[in-house]
Amino acid sequence: MRELLNRTGMHFVEASLNEHWRTPRDATSGRLSEIEAWLDLHALPDKGCYLIIDDYMSGGALSGSWLEEKTVFCDAWVGFTYAKLRSARRILQSQRI
Repeated sequence: MRELLNRTGMHFVEASLNEHWRTPRDATSGRLSEIEAWLDLHALPDKGCYLIIDDYMSGGALSGSWLEEKTVFCDAWVGFTYAKLRSARRILQSQRI
């Protein structure tokens, strides 16, 4: 993920990644609850700028949730395309203070 962000000109995002940039997973967890738990543990109130990158297969529960507006949904087995990069930039730029 870090390399991808650097290669796509999003160095500021890579430099700002939280040390724990992935959610822990277990056999019974769902993406929505995993991300909510991560945000409870790691997101700082004064640094509320974040982006969620997921696909519709594993992250479908994010669609329609309070996290949808900060989520870029990629197509499974296709990944993070240039079009998704543009969406990610819009989401992050809308959060700049």
